[in-house]
Amino acid sequence: MSSLDTRTLVDRIADALRLEVMTGQLKPGSRIRQEDVANRLGVSRTPLREALRRLQAEGWFESHPRQGIVIAGISVEEVAALGTARLALEPTAARIAAATHDEKAAVRLQWLVQEWHSKDVYLPLADFQELNTDYHLEIYGAGPEWPVTELTKLTVSVWEKFSRYRFNYWRDEQHVLLSSDEHKEITRLWLARDAEATEHAVAGHILASITDQIYTLAPDYEPAGPLRAICERYGLADQLSQRP
Repeated sequence: MSSLDTRTLVDRIADALRLEVMTGQLKPGSRIRQEDVANRLGVSRTPLREALRRLQAEGWFESHPRQGIVIAGISVEEVAALGTARLALEPTAARIAAATHDEKAAVRLQWLVQEWHSKDVYLPLADFQELNTDYHLEIYGAGPEWPVTELTKLTVSVWEKFSRYRFNYWRDEQHVLLSSDEHKEITRLWLARDAEATEHAVAGHILASITDQIYTLAPDYEPAGPLRAICERYGLADQLSQRP
């Protein structure tokens, strides 16, 4: 992460609104009044409309004929669908990046782990969310220093769509500590270019957050179909059925 904010105004507006959804400041199903948001953020309507279009495409907001723009609802079905996509994309992206990364990427990843993960449990949730994103995009070969590919574009898109389900997971300090320990092991495998082990470790790592969200929303939900099929690919079907 850089201390200089080089994001465009549209990026900053979109990031601010995502955070407000994740923190509960904007509630699922509530209506967005563009004039109020523009005044609150101190921006004009033009970049705000562009940010809202982007967030609608990502699934954060929805447009309704009578209500206008509203915060998208959350559902266990969406978690399962996004979880399936994550497991189909992210472990494979990590496998490829582990096998092909250069020394500069290795240094970036080591810096993230050594300089930030030593204090991540003490970070504000918004900062930890940013750190967590930087780490995952680096191991997926999808960070800003990597060339853009079709795989990384899809991976980033699904990652961003799942972001609104992550915030409650990070409220638990034990989740943060467990995630950090798993990050360190994934990093060890990734730096060693153990592509197969990296792929499987990433699959198990992200499944933990997926199942936590599923059973938080619907304790009696029974994952089946595509999600169970992709878990079976990695030998994780038993983990899929474990309640937190």
